[in-house]
Amino acid sequence: MSRMEKKKNDKKRRHQLKGYIFLQIILLVLGLIFTDYALRDMTGFAEGRLIGYEQRSAHYVIALFGSEVSIEKEYVGEKVEYVQSFIDEGIQYMRQRMNNNGD
Repeated sequence: MSRMEKKKNDKKRRHQLKGYIFLQIILLVLGLIFTDYALRDMTGFAEGRLIGYEQRSAHYVIALFGSEVSIEKEYVGEKVEYVQSFIDEGIQYMRQRMNNNGD
């Protein structure tokens, strides 16, 4: 095998390895979530979820490893609008640059 073929094969193996590791992590997290849900269902224990999300009247509640974080809906809406406007401005800027370079 030539040097180029070896590098190509090594790159392919690294890519496959990253995919396998990512898949294993996803399966591990899903297993933890399903086990937590099943145990809570069997025992009737409702507090301290492993991972959870709940939408209440004025805020969102995110549960992670037994801790709950409350985020106001208004704050989330403001940040979403900010990100949307930032992306729109970036797209407009890129279109202007592309149109100016094409002339």
